Amino acid sequence: MEAMVDDEDFERLNSFKWFAVPGRNGNHYAVRRSKNKTFQMHREILKVSDPKIQVDHENGNGLNNCKTNLRQATHQQNMCNRSAHGLSQYLGVSFYNKAGKYMAKIASNKKQYYLGLFQSEIEAAKAYNTAAIKHHGQFANLNNI
Repeated sequence: MEAMVDDEDFERLNSFKWFAVPGRNGNHYAVRRSKNKTFQMHREILKVSDPKIQVDHENGNGLNNCKTNLRQATHQQNMCNRSAHGLSQYLGVSFYNKAGKYMAKIASNKKQYYLGLFQSEIEAAKAYNTAAIKHHGQFANLNNI
């Protein structure tokens, strides 16, 4: 695996030995270890030392550490930009067996919002996209429909 970085950061970062580790979301991230401490490449590039501040990979690729792909985020903002998980291929969509339809919902500010039941998975995904733009703004990760 290889990490992508900007030319201006390459020399400094290349003086360390980096390796890819899997994240909780199935993505991989570049890290290094020194004196029993782990350093994340994306945090070093943006010079983020405050543990309350997270670094979001805008395109979802944890090994793309070009500055145009990185942005500081709160935990909530970072969670808005996650990829789909579960049985549906779309974010915020699940099959509601009792009704034989697809249910859409979204979380924002520690609250769940029910968006409705839909005949198709794509209709539910479109409803999620509309709500994601409203609730998550620039951090919205939209379904590719």
